Amino acid sequence: MRVAVALGVAVALLPAVGRGAGAGGGHVAGCGTPLGPIQGPLPVGTGPCPGVRPGAAVWTGVGGCSFNFVFHGSDQSTYIGTAGHCILKDWGERVWAPGEGPSAWDDPGNLVGEFAYAVQRGERDFALIRVAPGVPVDPAMCHFGGPTGLYTDLDPSPVLLRHYGQGYSVSEVVPGRSGIARDTLDPDFFWFWGLAFFGDSGSGVMTANGEAAAVLVRLGAGLNGITGATRLPLQIERAEARLGIAIELVTAPLREEVL
Repeated sequence: MRVAVALGVAVALLPAVGRGAGAGGGHVAGCGTPLGPIQGPLPVGTGPCPGVRPGAAVWTGVGGCSFNFVFHGSDQSTYIGTAGHCILKDWGERVWAPGEGPSAWDDPGNLVGEFAYAVQRGERDFALIRVAPGVPVDPAMCHFGGPTGLYTDLDPSPVLLRHYGQGYSVSEVVPGRSGIARDTLDPDFFWFWGLAFFGDSGSGVMTANGEAAAVLVRLGAGLNGITGATRLPLQIERAEARLGIAIELVTAPLREEVL
């Protein structure tokens, strides 16, 4: 019941939030500031998310989570991210050589690939799956499209966010959601006001203009929000150092719709 009530409130409020967002950097406009139509997808989205792509489901020996973003490695492998706690049962950090990592499957049960890297330590909670040869991958986040690039700003202002995930019960109604971060001053982690539930772990969080910002990893309650996300840039740097390769975010255009 509480999930249903929260969902109703979110659906009622988020379209208004989307119309109050600046199209340039995803910042919340001042209260009462009139804005015309802005380009981009609706701030909430429904419908399925099949395949291997940001927002789709991933299954491991630990349980069900969501994919975040797609990466191209200098070793010519394709990688896709999720949360570290989706494969690590305890705090720590692991690197697996090709052929030695735990397997990951998509929602129908098809093999996606094997884990290459994972960390779950403090505010670091990130993992990379090395996609098996021949498995088709779509870099675009379901409903929203993107990512258009990597978000690295340390912004003292509120930032409008988009995310799509496989949270239990929530994803059956509105898997594509929006939220607001009070600020993004912490280079490691931020909390935001946005609806999430178990199963959303690992999903990607973007700014309103499509920049990949973070990975959704925690549920909680505090002055700064109820959903926690680990910042992506530092996670990529750490994974590169541990794997000994360069990793490049694979981009995709935003869906072009007028609100």
